[in-house]
Amino acid sequence: CPKVYNNVGFDFMYGLLYGDFHLSLHSSLFVAPISSPAGVMWTVGLTGKFHFTDMVALLFDPQIGISLANRDIYKDMLFVPLELQFQVGQAVSLKVLSGVRGQLSNLGDTVMVPLGLGVVGNVNSNIDLGLRFSFDNLLGHVSPPGASRTDMRSIGLLLVFRS
Repeated sequence: CPKVYNNVGFDFMYGLLYGDFHLSLHSSLFVAPISSPAGVMWTVGLTGKFHFTDMVALLFDPQIGISLANRDIYKDMLFVPLELQFQVGQAVSLKVLSGVRGQLSNLGDTVMVPLGLGVVGNVNSNIDLGLRFSFDNLLGHVSPPGASRTDMRSIGLLLVFRS
């Protein structure tokens, strides 16, 4: 892997509905890669969470991404991440991560379907700490020829501060 970290993103969420069904407006600005030529994308969508029970929930976060720079290289995208969440302890949740993403103009040939696991724990009432690992295209379209479905993988660290 030539660069371990070569992107940055900023998220904005505004809550619309609360209760057993949560819904928020979600928008993001991404710069990826930071190196030349940089790709800048603005996304907009809705994030929702449906609680099946006190122990099981489904989070969805569909967004349309509009490429703002170097559009000849970076294409408009569809993102539909999904998380099946299990509350395995009072302060710990386990997540099965999946969804779809791909270029809007050529979704059938560019669709990527990740599969991963994550865990999030409440350190205290103001801080959450989590870790996730996923194969970023385990079930999607394989490109280029000769590539393996396990070649693309990611690990993420989550840190949330609440006031």
